[in-house]
Amino acid sequence: MLETALQDLRYAGRKLWSSPGFTIPAVLILGLGIGATSAMYSVLHAVVIEPLPFAQPERLARLYHLSDEWSRVPSSPGHYLAFQEQAESLETLAAFRHRSAIVAGPAGPEQMTGMFTLGPVFDLLGIPVAIGRGPATSDEEPGAPQVIVLSHQANQLLLDPDLDPLGQTVILNGSARTVVGVAPPGLGFPHQDVMFWSPAQGVEMDSFNSVLTIYVRLASGHSLEQAAAELSLIGRRLREANPKAQLGEVVLQPLRDSMIQSVKGPLLWLMGAVALVLLIACANVANLLLARAFGRRHEMAVRRALGAARPRLARQLLTESLLLAALGGAAGLAVAIVGLRAALAVFGDQLPRSEGIALDANVLAFALGASLVASVLFGVVPCLSLSNAGRHGGSTVLAAGGRTSRNLAPRMALTVAQTALAVVLLVGAGLLLRSLGETLEVDPGFDPEEGFSFSVWLPRTGYEEEMASLRFHDQLQQRFAGLAGVESVARASFLPLNHRTGWASSVKVKGRAEGEGVFLYRLVSTDYFPVIGARRLEGRLFEESDRTGRPVVVINESMSRRLWPDGDALGAVITLADPEDPLIAEATVVGVVSDARDLDLGAAPRPVLYAPHYLVPWYGRFEYVVRSPVGPQGLLPGLRRELAALDGGVPLHRVRTLGALIDENVAGSRASATLAGTFALLALVLAAVGLFSVSAYRVAQRSRELAIRMALGATTANIGGLVLRQGLIQAVAGLGVGLFGALLLSRFLESQLFGISPRDPVTLAATTLLLLAAMAAASLPVARRAARIAPIELLHEE
Repeated sequence: MLETALQDLRYAGRKLWSSPGFTIPAVLILGLGIGATSAMYSVLHAVVIEPLPFAQPERLARLYHLSDEWSRVPSSPGHYLAFQEQAESLETLAAFRHRSAIVAGPAGPEQMTGMFTLGPVFDLLGIPVAIGRGPATSDEEPGAPQVIVLSHQANQLLLDPDLDPLGQTVILNGSARTVVGVAPPGLGFPHQDVMFWSPAQGVEMDSFNSVLTIYVRLASGHSLEQAAAELSLIGRRLREANPKAQLGEVVLQPLRDSMIQSVKGPLLWLMGAVALVLLIACANVANLLLARAFGRRHEMAVRRALGAARPRLARQLLTESLLLAALGGAAGLAVAIVGLRAALAVFGDQLPRSEGIALDANVLAFALGASLVASVLFGVVPCLSLSNAGRHGGSTVLAAGGRTSRNLAPRMALTVAQTALAVVLLVGAGLLLRSLGETLEVDPGFDPEEGFSFSVWLPRTGYEEEMASLRFHDQLQQRFAGLAGVESVARASFLPLNHRTGWASSVKVKGRAEGEGVFLYRLVSTDYFPVIGARRLEGRLFEESDRTGRPVVVINESMSRRLWPDGDALGAVITLADPEDPLIAEATVVGVVSDARDLDLGAAPRPVLYAPHYLVPWYGRFEYVVRSPVGPQGLLPGLRRELAALDGGVPLHRVRTLGALIDENVAGSRASATLAGTFALLALVLAAVGLFSVSAYRVAQRSRELAIRMALGATTANIGGLVLRQGLIQAVAGLGVGLFGALLLSRFLESQLFGISPRDPVTLAATTLLLLAAMAAASLPVARRAARIAPIELLHEE
């Protein structure tokens, strides 16, 4: 048996080697299909399929609260304490405050994103730290030594690599903290950019104003639904006992889902798209094999006549298909390596868990499986055709003198199938591209031209006095404005499109009996609106004279419509936060400005209240906007010099143009549309190649018939038109099937679309025109060749 298999393999190798005109195109087509599929699978496996690197990750979940105003919102210390004390369905809880901070070690200061923690973070995850220990509950007690756990990357950036990190001191926002642990390499929980974890001390656990993100580990034997029901009951009791506990029903989301929810849908769709590319590649190779099969019918008939059994011939042909698939798989791995590196270089930042994306054993196994499946998909029909050759002892084919059959039905069916699959991909890619275009047409609420931004984060240490941070930022802004090349400068606590979440507070309108709800608020400098490019719709903007007068605020258009649908917002008096502990006791609405997109270009604007910075002299981070034709690179040395003159320990962080805010916001949509477009164009090219090969083979088979037609008076235009028409008939058939399939499947893309319908007529029309143009281009060379047939010479040869 082994000897026979080796014999089949040697014979298959010789046949493929002797036909480079068939083997090379077939291997390249398969390589593209298998390579693209393997590269996409490696991304899908690392991001979606691979288990989280934590102990029993199925028991981990993220906790949200449902709110009519804000959909899902985070929790508070009061809820954390109640859940910790009362919930029997939870084994462990840990809470986080996500903060950017200035962290300084022997190597100098760095701006880093980290977590101030409550609870045993690493026990929750069920993983040990690489060095030392994790944060402990005892570290949260007021007066306990302040400690910090660094990520592997932060340890390398801040500390001397030749010294033991344990016991070394780093300065976190001006406060000394002792390093007690270093996390394992690659761990950035709960976000990949997290560089440190430091226990939060002095948290008012009965407070319902502070924002926390809570993660939980379910107790053994309890389901997610049971835990959510218990926590919701605790939350309801808490709201009844304390009106400040305003948050709604509890939602527990599996940790994996919370980490990949934004990319899972697009990745699954792209995996389906690239699988269709592989199917088209297989259909293309099957077409090539069928063309080759008709040329080998005489060979197979002779072998049958000499006594070869049909199973023996079928096994030989399947061996050739397997060898061809193996060669295609090897080429596919090379394509996957190059494609994956290029994709990660361009889109890696958009993917969670991207550090695990690699061509590992799982991907190699997938490529092998894809090659085997491909060999079956493209090998069965030609195998049946050839093994059936000469089923009456080979007499039929031998009597024909080796003339090949004219039965084109299988090849035409494959061409129609390729075209239909290509149409499905073209419609999907077209919808994503149209959606991206609609998103980019949205007014972001600011002018991105000749502007850039950066953040300055003040530590609390050194700026405890209430007005210290305000004085610092006022002086810094004046220094920045005095630099040569700076046209204008302003600051805000949050810029549009710059943060998924921001500050929110309850708002009460004076003269109304009921509270009005929770709204976003922003602290800004008095000149913020003209610098950012917001439009004044009603009233006026902030003025410097407001500092000595009655407190004033400006609201956006969405808030005006929400609270004052009749348009009488100007002059209204509001209170920000709880009246017993107001953030702003009373302020008059003096203006209404245009909406800015705070979260996403594709998300509806939210109601926002703008307060001048001097009303709430917050000490933390502000984002600066600078207008200048010079650009950031020319101004950065001067900006850093002016900042260092006020406080040399505060870095200037995250410099980017205002246009980059838009680019970053649509980066995920652009990546999906780009990849889908690439796969769709590849599918279109493969489908066009398939039509070309079938049309060329048809002309070769009908050359005698075409010569007779020309001898009887048919013109070259008649012959060329006939061939072109027959090619387009197949294209139209594939187009019809493909459009029907696309309309059925496009609903799965609906959640990823903005501003257009899944049945967008512009996309369907553009797909139709592009498909027909490509298929006409594939058929034209064949039509020209058919029109150039010399009937006299051909009939003389016959």
